Amino acid sequence: MFDQPTGKSGIFSVADLDSSSGLVSLLAPQWSALGDTVYLTPTEPLTLGHLYGMRVNLIYATDGVTAGIDLPIVTFRIFARSLLETIPTGFDFSSVTLVPGVSTPISVNVRERNDNAATLTTARADFYAGPLPPGNYGIGVVPLRSITIPFRASVPRSGSARLTVPVTLPPDLARQVPSGIMGFGLTLEGVDELGLPVVLQAISGTFATPPDTVTTVAPAQIVHAMASNVAIRSIVLERPLPGAAIAAGDTVRVRAVVTGSGTGSFRVVMTLDSDPIAIEDGYMESSRPVTIEMRGPIPSRRLGEHRLHVV
Repeated sequence: MFDQPTGKSGIFSVADLDSSSGLVSLLAPQWSALGDTVYLTPTEPLTLGHLYGMRVNLIYATDGVTAGIDLPIVTFRIFARSLLETIPTGFDFSSVTLVPGVSTPISVNVRERNDNAATLTTARADFYAGPLPPGNYGIGVVPLRSITIPFRASVPRSGSARLTVPVTLPPDLARQVPSGIMGFGLTLEGVDELGLPVVLQAISGTFATPPDTVTTVAPAQIVHAMASNVAIRSIVLERPLPGAAIAAGDTVRVRAVVTGSGTGSFRVVMTLDSDPIAIEDGYMESSRPVTIEMRGPIPSRRLGEHRLHVV
């Protein structure tokens, strides 16, 4: 770039200083409309990591007088955008296990291939309805929910690192997947040393089979916490209250408060006249009371007196 129009004419040279090949072959210089910027395009891609020198050999000024003969050499080095890939190469499938409401560490091994360090600053967990929902499970499938997770890690130049992201599956989201298997994807984002964006599909896979279109998510098995120390002390029914009168056809959802100590998952069974009408899952954390509400209304069209149990 120049501080004034140049008359759109000049002679330029670029040399690979890390190679004995000498000058780089260039296409004809292209000038901007104002004549103050020239674009030099090599006939072949420059070599990554090599040091290059560029010189303005001659510039013709706007008044026709030659100027700028053999200006100082400007040096620059060629860097590629950081390239991250999972280890082993070609890894595109993973199965994970998630516990509703519990932070689960998800780890993946990553290496950098283009000698350009990357700093990852955020992670995004995508939760899908299942590995094979009805219909065409294609690239455009929309996740049930996406959660952004604060995260920071660095991958050195041409090095490797083990990245661990704490992922928590929301309990209300787990209830939407009665099969216990859902789709899961993990994407890491950040910047490289050049400040350019870096995106890594840390966990992905292919689920669909022909003639369906493939997509990139992995299966996630939903399980309950195994080594929990939760102890349930009491269940207090908040709705309906004992002795309540309900009109036939009224919409009434059972709600109860579970108290106890410890941390862990539990299951609540609701019966009406000894017939099960609902099973709900809950998760108690650090002895905090948990409110459990039936997802659907109780059958209220049967006239008479009924006995409701919440166990």
